[in-house]
Amino acid sequence: MEEKSFKIEEIQFVSLGKVCRGAIYYPANTTKESQHPVVVMANGYGAEYRFGLLGFAEKFASAGVAALLFDYRGFGDSEGDPRQLIDPNMQLEDWRAALAFARECRAIDGKRLGIWGSSFAGGHVITLAAQDQTVKAVVSQVPYLCATAAFKQVGIKHALRGASRALWDTILNGFGLSDYKIPVVAEPKRFGVMNHPTWANEYHSLLPAETKWENAIPARSLFKCGSYSPIDTADKIKCPVLIVYAEKDQGVPSEPIERISEKISDLTVESVPGDHFVVYSGHEQHDRAADIELSFLLKQL
Repeated sequence: MEEKSFKIEEIQFVSLGKVCRGAIYYPANTTKESQHPVVVMANGYGAEYRFGLLGFAEKFASAGVAALLFDYRGFGDSEGDPRQLIDPNMQLEDWRAALAFARECRAIDGKRLGIWGSSFAGGHVITLAAQDQTVKAVVSQVPYLCATAAFKQVGIKHALRGASRALWDTILNGFGLSDYKIPVVAEPKRFGVMNHPTWANEYHSLLPAETKWENAIPARSLFKCGSYSPIDTADKIKCPVLIVYAEKDQGVPSEPIERISEKISDLTVESVPGDHFVVYSGHEQHDRAADIELSFLLKQL
């Protein structure tokens, strides 16, 4: 049996009174005296860290960059209710707690810290880097960057259907009643936050066999995300940034990527052929995306 070039340690930290859980992937030769650079990682809209990210963590750790992955409050094994509510402000708080934890971990050089986010978290890392000038490098993969562009992408009919559901859930929540939930992904003729062709199958292909994840989020998540535009603060970023995007992405428009290039002084943009999910572990462009990102992290950290 081939010996792994990384080792895994389960971790937990507290974010606003709730425990977030995840894992650190260390290089196999790690000792108490090691001082590895680290990249903190989280996943996209409604997703957990085990959904298509482990291949990245394994590659980074095998090359000498420790990788800390975590789930937001309300997701996966992390504590928090309501379950699977998507609130950018809450998730950014969880990110800050994860960064603070990473800087104190054994065998980690907290001064060589990068952040890595995919899809919705690809926007989070832009927001965080604009706020935290101690971050040394940013990898933003197939990123959500702009609420207005996302609104145009889905169209007015879809947006109104979502808004009516979000309003109903907000009313129910105000009276302390059960959440009204909507699918994260759905087939094109059915309502879901994301119902682009093939996306339901692609999203589900990322789920590990043992997952307890449900394809359902409180509908008020749409209101909480509706005005979130990481691109608005991108001009405050001082560290190097890498954006990797999919050339035929049905859900993440390329126009904000073009605009953000005017805001970030040290920006590298790379593309891979195909749709949004091609970059994830087990998919056709994963190795290419991971190699690009690893090369960037090794250079910057």
